[in-house]
Amino acid sequence: DMAVISHEHEDHADIASLPSQPLLIRTSCLAQGVDFDVYKTFHDNSQGKERGENRVTCFLMDEIRVCHMGDVGHVLSDSLVEEIGAVDVLLLPVGGTFTIGPAEADANIALLKPRIVIPMHYHTEKCGFPILPLDAFLEGKRNIRRSPGSEVALHREDLPEECTYLCLPPAN
Repeated sequence: DMAVISHEHEDHADIASLPSQPLLIRTSCLAQGVDFDVYKTFHDNSQGKERGENRVTCFLMDEIRVCHMGDVGHVLSDSLVEEIGAVDVLLLPVGGTFTIGPAEADANIALLKPRIVIPMHYHTEKCGFPILPLDAFLEGKRNIRRSPGSEVALHREDLPEECTYLCLPPAN
């Protein structure tokens, strides 16, 4: 029904390949009863001079605040963390090179304090980019859950008290 576009690079905004014509979310809006808050960030650590801008998108659904970091390339500022507010589920890149790597991901997790972290943008069999694999990010972490499928249902009453890393396999 809806697709969030974090930035306009062709590998992240290939709208033509979507199976339907979803409503595209690029700015803060109310869409189909869901409030989307979109925050301007950068795809690199030099104010967008290398790879341009990125959008962080947060929304509340079924009493769960989800924050999708897109291809963020830097640690968030304190003022942006305050503006974003409480986060229950955080999706963030962890592979480095073109986005943040494990250390910056950990810094953003410490700032946002989510209950669930879903790592994304890491090396897989389907991704030939020179980025780190998921295990480089997970090294030394506890509370790791690996989902058998690329979709997951979450319920507010089941959210963990302590930050949990939920790893989803890439979709087919």
